[in-house]
Amino acid sequence: MNTPARQVGLIPMRQGPWFPGFISSMPIGRPESIRRLSQALASDKLIALIGVRDPEGEVKSVRDLYSIGSLVYVEDAFNRGDGVYLALMRGLCRIKVHSLNTATGTATVVEASDDSSQSPPIESMKRELSERLLVLCQKAKLENCETWIIRQLDGNRSASGMSDLDVILGAALNCLRGAPEIFQPSQQLQALQRWHDVLARPSPEERFQHALAELDGLIESLCVNEISKEN
Repeated sequence: MNTPARQVGLIPMRQGPWFPGFISSMPIGRPESIRRLSQALASDKLIALIGVRDPEGEVKSVRDLYSIGSLVYVEDAFNRGDGVYLALMRGLCRIKVHSLNTATGTATVVEASDDSSQSPPIESMKRELSERLLVLCQKAKLENCETWIIRQLDGNRSASGMSDLDVILGAALNCLRGAPEIFQPSQQLQALQRWHDVLARPSPEERFQHALAELDGLIESLCVNEISKEN
């Protein structure tokens, strides 16, 4: 079923995407993004979070953006006191970008449909993601990582009131954002950006498999780094 296009304020994402159902705080510090946040808070509290293909670059046209992002609802926001705002965001749905108005900082988007004929086995998928994240944290020699991972994956689900795979994928990505020790120097941003391709997959099952592949790639990278240090 076709959904109507809508125009909504845009905040470019430079550290990976936001997943539907996922709830967490996000720091917002760029002046143009703070303006979009203020405008959303004064109206319908809706914002489009769309990934930037070059996280170091500027958004000058729709070609600078990934085609799939997320529509989010701003639950709350406050100024930390250093010019950066913390915004509590709740992902609503995946969206496809049709066009961009750089003068107003808005994007015309439409809801992206999901190609899924059955409900995925959430609990077993969550276990697989937890196992991969635990291996990553252990290889990076992070302490108390098992409790932290469980809290991330379970806590967000109960906060959102949803038992949806995308919520768990969002929590898994947030684990990676919070553990820079997992990555080789200068590789974290590149690794987080690849999760935009995870979000773009047309079904929850495909998004899950693509996320597992990303985590397996990080594990392999850490193993190679361990071997090189031993030699």
